[in-house]
Amino acid sequence: DTTLSLANKFKDKLWIEYIKNKKILVITSEQEAINTQKDKLNDMWSGKVFENCDIITYNAPEHKVTDNEKGVGVIDYAQKYVNYIGTKLKEELREIDLVLITDTPFSWLILYFFQQIKKPVIDVGEELEMCFGVYNNILQEKYSDILKVYKNEHWLNVRN
Repeated sequence: DTTLSLANKFKDKLWIEYIKNKKILVITSEQEAINTQKDKLNDMWSGKVFENCDIITYNAPEHKVTDNEKGVGVIDYAQKYVNYIGTKLKEELREIDLVLITDTPFSWLILYFFQQIKKPVIDVGEELEMCFGVYNNILQEKYSDILKVYKNEHWLNVRN
């Protein structure tokens, strides 16, 4: 389940309208789609969301059967993933103001990693991609009430 819903509001504004002037790392399973959509946010939403934010995306971890076949268990895979983030994004991590995480079985370790380096991190869960106007057929069905209100022609269905 999601810890923070897209539809959460504070003083009649969506929570994503309050995030401004930040460098945000988005850990997502839809990196390419979010990179396409992040410049269209004002067209997708009636208010300004992630205003003046620098959004960096990074692929969420995905442990596969082939990893097991190679002798890389789930815990080893998760540890290698956060180590790789630390190495790959070393310079950028210093300037990151906020980390948003999608739905992944590895959220616990990713949350722990960013908490240890004192970076604010939010586990948005499966609704993360919808913050950027990205959805799939499963989300369309599950969140049809939310999407009826917010979805427009600028949204992107990644799995038809």
